[in-house]
Amino acid sequence: MKRLAFVLTICFCLVSVDCLAELTYEELQHIYKTSGESKASAMDNYVLGLYEGVNASNLAYYMQTKQFLYCKPNNFNLNVNNIRSIIKDAHDSYNTEGDIPVSYLLFVGLKKTFPCF
Repeated sequence: MKRLAFVLTICFCLVSVDCLAELTYEELQHIYKTSGESKASAMDNYVLGLYEGVNASNLAYYMQTKQFLYCKPNNFNLNVNNIRSIIKDAHDSYNTEGDIPVSYLLFVGLKKTFPCF
């Protein structure tokens, strides 16, 4: 009986969680503007996760080539507001309709904000 309850609980959790693949800038902004605190917090975690992924890619690239893709100072820690600002600035520089993936905007924004000289 405990096993059945556990399986049902897992199934309920899987069904009740929104599964988002690649978000565009417009979709991200819409969620932030129209959602409550818990959904905004989930989007903050999404943005932080994107940053961690791009950061890991930067390190992996360095380990293979001895060159960084972007050069953020070691003593400068980014928070979710910094990251959102970098994404917004990258989006604004493209002057598009908002259909560019957030992950691409973050990558391009980090390269522009922290260039390697």
